[in-house]
Amino acid sequence: MIRFNLDYLTLLNARLNISNVIIKINLTLDEIIEKSPNRIDYIKPMEQSIKDLNYSYEVLNELEAEWRISRQRNLDLELVILNQQIEIDKMNKEIEMCNKNLEL
Repeated sequence: MIRFNLDYLTLLNARLNISNVIIKINLTLDEIIEKSPNRIDYIKPMEQSIKDLNYSYEVLNELEAEWRISRQRNLDLELVILNQQIEIDKMNKEIEMCNKNLEL
């Protein structure tokens, strides 16, 4: 299985690839319908393939939307963690100061 570094360009490229395949199949299908309308053995599978690709395209769009939301949430949580780490560091310094004062 190929792992992708998911970013906006990768998702855009995937959507464009699906769109291109849909266009190519539509053009070929139109030509077959025009020249050989009785070739149902080609026409029906191609129509189904177009439906399948359109469905995949819509699923990809939904996944991208969820990915964006998850990515933003992740960044928000990283900021919370960073702020908490700063607070912990401040408290540790205060504890050290208090301990030093107690030793004196």
